[in-house]
Amino acid sequence: MTELNNGIQNGAQEVSKLMLKAVFWDMDGTLIDSEPYWHEGELKIAADHGGYWDEDLAWQGSGTPVPDVARRMVEHGCKLSIEEIGKGMIDYVAQKEFERIPWIDGVEDVLLSLKEAGVPSMLVTTSPRHLAENLIAQAPDGTFAGYVCGDDDVEKKPSPAPYLAAGRKLGIAPEDMKYCIAVEDSMSGLRSAAASGATTLGQTGFMRIDNSNGPQFASINGYDGIPAATSGTVNGRLITPATGILAFLGDFRLIKWGMVRDIWSEIIEYGDPDNTGKDLKGVNQIAYRTEAMYSYAILDPKGIAVLNKPTSTGRTAK
Repeated sequence: MTELNNGIQNGAQEVSKLMLKAVFWDMDGTLIDSEPYWHEGELKIAADHGGYWDEDLAWQGSGTPVPDVARRMVEHGCKLSIEEIGKGMIDYVAQKEFERIPWIDGVEDVLLSLKEAGVPSMLVTTSPRHLAENLIAQAPDGTFAGYVCGDDDVEKKPSPAPYLAAGRKLGIAPEDMKYCIAVEDSMSGLRSAAASGATTLGQTGFMRIDNSNGPQFASINGYDGIPAATSGTVNGRLITPATGILAFLGDFRLIKWGMVRDIWSEIIEYGDPDNTGKDLKGVNQIAYRTEAMYSYAILDPKGIAVLNKPTSTGRTAK
């Protein structure tokens, strides 16, 4: 009996390892369409202080740390210091975002569906702490488990360090990052997420620079029709209605049991795996499937008694 219990427990642990553990979210251009705020601030600072800046230069800096953008603005003639430019950029965006978070259409529904499915979301951004915390404060309640931001003492994107740090906050080991999804839009962010080992999705809908040739596993355009959901054709369910069985009693040595390890997981990008009549690509969806066949048991029913009916004395009867 001890061996059987251990086998069941080990099987459950193996299956749990393959479940989707978390979704990591970049912020600008992925959760919120805030790039226009950043670009407006950069253009205003450059114009007010003798520099040259345009939309193309602004887009080239998308997804990179603020000091890197400020350094390029100095190279293009802005008379302020890197620190002054960076502060001006952040202050401009902060004022806009504290007034209103520009959520991308549909993303709040995705966050809520992940919460309902029990999958934690983590924010992974190069933006400063107060911007990260402001976004989480304005997000649907309880949808974020935490964040890693530009003020944290970790290497910045494209290093994998921010995503690995986010994984550690959730207790996810580096070797299990492949069971997490990261959503990014900039090439710097895509490289960071992919290098961490996370299964990376490229959000192409709000980035003017083509990022479709990055290291991502797949690309999506917006969030229409892609909430987290459990497939009704493959998920295990509890027996309903309740069986009324109170216990099993007998000689459990009669049970012949064994293990079959056939555990795998995959992301399905194309086709109709649930026979819904719709192609995943056509409706802007992906499916994350984990299946397992782990153990079997053969028993002699003559050696096992089923207790399922209480007697009038409070004892159970066969």
